Amino acid sequence: FNGIEALAGSDGGYAPPEGAYKATITEVSIADSKNMAGSQNMVVSYNVTEGEHAGSGCRAWFPMPNGQDAKKDSFKLRKLKTLFLALGVPATNLQGQFGIDLAQLQGKAVVIYVADNGQSPEGKRRYSADPVLPENAAAALTGEWTPHGGRKPATAMATPTMTAPPSNGASTTPASGFNFTGFDSVTP
Repeated sequence: FNGIEALAGSDGGYAPPEGAYKATITEVSIADSKNMAGSQNMVVSYNVTEGEHAGSGCRAWFPMPNGQDAKKDSFKLRKLKTLFLALGVPATNLQGQFGIDLAQLQGKAVVIYVADNGQSPEGKRRYSADPVLPENAAAALTGEWTPHGGRKPATAMATPTMTAPPSNGASTTPASGFNFTGFDSVTP
């Protein structure tokens, strides 16, 4: 058993059931896409840190922009920006180019939402593991918010009225409990 570790986390253990979880990033890498030749993904491995599923893990794939299609690149950049905001990187740092050593992401705390996406033709479970923005994290952990359905109504809904559109929700203040002093190589 020299050099062999037990199954745990994202290294062969199970992905937690659908729901929100406190997690840490255990590994980040860049890998060629299996679905699109010439494309790459940032692969992020998460390990659940609290609750009955502590120690379970999952992976998320973030497609990297490649400059070939502005519309597709915009979507890819939105996914990456969501990850960085969820990690507490100030929105003001995410202007223009943003550089970071992937190793700086390892060990960072984040709230993720795991959603079931059916089964593959081989019968394997499909899921997504999306980072949750700090302003939604507490509600996600209590089951009051999901990325696909927004906030669940706590009581009967009031009659809607016309109001000014809400702000985009971007926060320049990291959520409490997150430490991001290691982002010193971020460039505006």
